[in-house]
Amino acid sequence: MEEVLQLPGPGAYEVLESALREHQGPWAKDQVVAVWASVVGGGASTLHGLEAAAGTMPEGTFVQTAQRVFAWALELQSCGEAAGVKRLAAGVAGSVAVPRRVVLRILAACVLDLVPELSFRRVLVGEDPVSVARVRCMLSYFSRFSRPAGADAAVGEDSALDGNVVIHRRSGFTLPDMDTCMATIPATTFDSSRRIEESTASAHIDFANARLHIGRVIPSATQEEVLFSIRPELFVGMLVAGQDMRGDEAIVMQGARQFSDYSGYLSTFRFARDVEPTLCPAPDVVAIDAVVAVGANQFTREAIVRDCHKAWLGFVPVEDATAASSASTSGIAPRNGRVSTGNWGCGAFGGDVALKFTQQALAAAAAGVALEYSTFKNPTLEGRLRRIAQQLEGRPVHEVFHILCAYRNLRGGPRNCTTVEDLAFRLGGDKRLTAAESYTKALACEEAGDFQEARAAYSKAFRLWPSLDSPVVDQGLPGAVVDEARAAGLGHLVSALQSAMAPYMSGDFQEMEKLASDIPTTSFEEYLNSALAAAARGEGAVDEPQPQDAEGAKAEAEAADSAAAAGATGRGTTHGPPTPADAENGGCALT
Repeated sequence: MEEVLQLPGPGAYEVLESALREHQGPWAKDQVVAVWASVVGGGASTLHGLEAAAGTMPEGTFVQTAQRVFAWALELQSCGEAAGVKRLAAGVAGSVAVPRRVVLRILAACVLDLVPELSFRRVLVGEDPVSVARVRCMLSYFSRFSRPAGADAAVGEDSALDGNVVIHRRSGFTLPDMDTCMATIPATTFDSSRRIEESTASAHIDFANARLHIGRVIPSATQEEVLFSIRPELFVGMLVAGQDMRGDEAIVMQGARQFSDYSGYLSTFRFARDVEPTLCPAPDVVAIDAVVAVGANQFTREAIVRDCHKAWLGFVPVEDATAASSASTSGIAPRNGRVSTGNWGCGAFGGDVALKFTQQALAAAAAGVALEYSTFKNPTLEGRLRRIAQQLEGRPVHEVFHILCAYRNLRGGPRNCTTVEDLAFRLGGDKRLTAAESYTKALACEEAGDFQEARAAYSKAFRLWPSLDSPVVDQGLPGAVVDEARAAGLGHLVSALQSAMAPYMSGDFQEMEKLASDIPTTSFEEYLNSALAAAARGEGAVDEPQPQDAEGAKAEAEAADSAAAAGATGRGTTHGPPTPADAENGGCALT
């Protein structure tokens, strides 16, 4: 039996209904806020965020809007369409269309804290400017449809509520073989003056978490959270497709329109103005989560393949016949084969900007789309990425893919010793390097809450390099590893190691803000430019000597993989029948 949305039971509305019955006479702002507060958290908290956001609106507009929010939430009780909305479980492909008039009523209940799975309480009570801005964006959405209290919502309802918000969980696709893909990389269009959401591309990338919008609404304004704030209809996606995306999944949300504009980012995010949602068709908002950088894990072949496929899953256009035929009436943007993106996975997730750009370029080639890339307010970065893009253009996917994967073998060559993986290479080569990569993968899985996968990765790491299985000391390294380094005369390198954690995992929000505007050139970027230039001269990729024990390490790694698999069941890749997009895969064989 398919699972449907869990909506509030009749008892959830009692406080709101009682407060509305007791009120007599005209409403004032303070009275409206008091009723709202009586419903949110049982009236135990002051709604600082709501009060401050309301203060930026004409009092009459706010009062009218709040009255309609109360009414829409109550109407949800008898909304049969809402009761039948299905969920999209992880690992199962499917699409769900939610009428916009139903989305409006669901979100009204959510901002009143009546839907436990999607509560706005944290921002309603928040005293910080970001909370206020996020609440103000929601009020902008509701005010667009508000009408005088007592009006019959079923009669003459705003035509802007026609159509659906459609959520697709893309799972089980047959993925392109990056090793053999012959598709050539197209030109990328860059713009440092325009934001991702200002593009007319039919798809805009949401730099997502594995769980949409991290599964909750908090006083935060990452790129994904900003997108949801200015396009509030996206929030219904958290209820429909709330389970974490797997590594071989993407979520596409169609029909979510923009209701407000903003300024700033992270701690400087502010509401700017209302936007008329009917003026511009809604692009597909494509949620894809990147690998969270821990140590040098993003440079492993597994991680490179994973994020190339993740981007491809998001970039392949939705060609659903129903969506295409109703685009003109539902407000969904027509297909134009363009994807608007930017520094995916490079802020909170700590990804290398040159790597993430190149992975997206490969995915775009394999998916048969063109990239529009925003480096908003960072013309210097635009110049750096243009240089890479010019060298990528016209090259086959498989060639560049192999250049990316070759970087892993350069540790101890042109690279500085900055991660535990680099130290592992210096201590003995491929066996320890494989173990270190498995160790950092385990750390990332553990932080993401995937404890089963973490156990398997730890098991493999400890089998290959027992020193990893010791208490953590300096620079977050296991003590026995530090002892090995000192015994080998490499103790001076230990203190030089950088933090193994991405800002997302360490909670370093200052670092997140810094990375939004100041993205330094890395040794990988230097390597990539050098390797692409060498390939253009016909010299092939940079070739570094391999450690002598590579074959033995490979055999041991395979044995460790088998042993870990015996102790834990991994997430297998689900392969389904090719989609229409698979049939025109730009010269990529499908695996």
